[in-house]
Amino acid sequence: MSKLPWYRISLVLIVVAFIVSSFYASHSQSLTFDEPVHIQDGISVLSSRTFGLDPYNPPLTKIMAAFAVLLVKKTYESTSIYDAVMIGRGVTILLAAVLLVLVFYVGRLIFGTQVGIIAALLLASEPTFFAHSHYVTPDLGLTLAVFSCISVIVYAPFRRTNISALFTGILLGLAAVT
Repeated sequence: MSKLPWYRISLVLIVVAFIVSSFYASHSQSLTFDEPVHIQDGISVLSSRTFGLDPYNPPLTKIMAAFAVLLVKKTYESTSIYDAVMIGRGVTILLAAVLLVLVFYVGRLIFGTQVGIIAALLLASEPTFFAHSHYVTPDLGLTLAVFSCISVIVYAPFRRTNISALFTGILLGLAAVT
C-alpha cells in the first residue's frame, strides 16, 4: 500500500475543516435579504429563460444554486424558502472548496508545495472569504471563475497549445456570465 503524500493529507484536512465550519456557519446564521431573490431568479432563468427578477447580476451562480434546489424539490415534493436557501448555500460552499483546491494547485505550480498549502490555509482562514463562502450570492462564483481564468492565462506561456487557448476562452466566458 502506497503512502499518501503529506500535502494531500494537509489539503484534505484544510478543505474538510473549511466545509464543516462553513456548513455550521450557514445553519447558524439567518437568511440575508437577497438570497431568496437570487434563488428565485435562478429558478426563473431555468424555467422561463427570463432575466427579469434581477437583471443586474450575472446568472451562472444563481442558476447552479437553483438547479440544486429544483433537484431536491423534485425528490421531496415540498421545499420551504429556508430549505431552498440552505441547499443553495451548500452549492456555494462547494464552489468555495473548489477555489481552495485551485489556489493550492496554482501555488504549488508556481512556487512549490509548501507555498500551495500555506496559500490554501490562508484563504480558508481569511475572514472575508469565509463570510462570503456560505451565502447564495454571485460573489464566490465570480471569484472562482476569474481566478481560474487568470490562472490559465498565467500558465499559458508555459504551454502554448490550442487546448490552453480554448480553455482560456471558455473560462473567460464563464467569468463573464458568473
